[in-house]
Amino acid sequence: MSEDVVIKRFGDAAVIRFARPESRNPLSRTVVESLHRMIDQIAGDNSLRRLIFTGTGEAFASGANLNEIAALTAADAPEFARLGQTLMHKIDRLPQFVIAAINGVCFGGALDLALACDTRIAAPSAKFAHPGARSASLQAGAGRSGFRGSSGTRAHSKCL
Repeated sequence: MSEDVVIKRFGDAAVIRFARPESRNPLSRTVVESLHRMIDQIAGDNSLRRLIFTGTGEAFASGANLNEIAALTAADAPEFARLGQTLMHKIDRLPQFVIAAINGVCFGGALDLALACDTRIAAPSAKFAHPGARSASLQAGAGRSGFRGSSGTRAHSKCL
């Protein structure tokens, strides 16, 4: 597992914390792969009722690592996009109640992740942005599916 993302259990709740504040907690390929493994374990844990995502320092997470994005070839880009999309889908489908505790900057893929959660709680200092919104290039099926779960009965019933 990446040291850039850590998980800690508190009874029937777990906290996943992005832990690279010096670079605003980027969602690097290593972090996303670690999150896939964590989510797979959490999904099968019937003793866990709640999952909280949060950041460290002044950022929840800053989205994809831009150096990794710049290095992608045209052939690599679809697989990289699918890696993020499948993670958001897994989070959206977790049986546990999932909370994004947004403590600061929440950009790009981090916003997708927050939207895949059942609910979001933001600090007054939180800032939100998605670069894809400017160019109308948001990835199909990204975390926007979280709107469906956060406002319907699914989120409320999981809360009980």
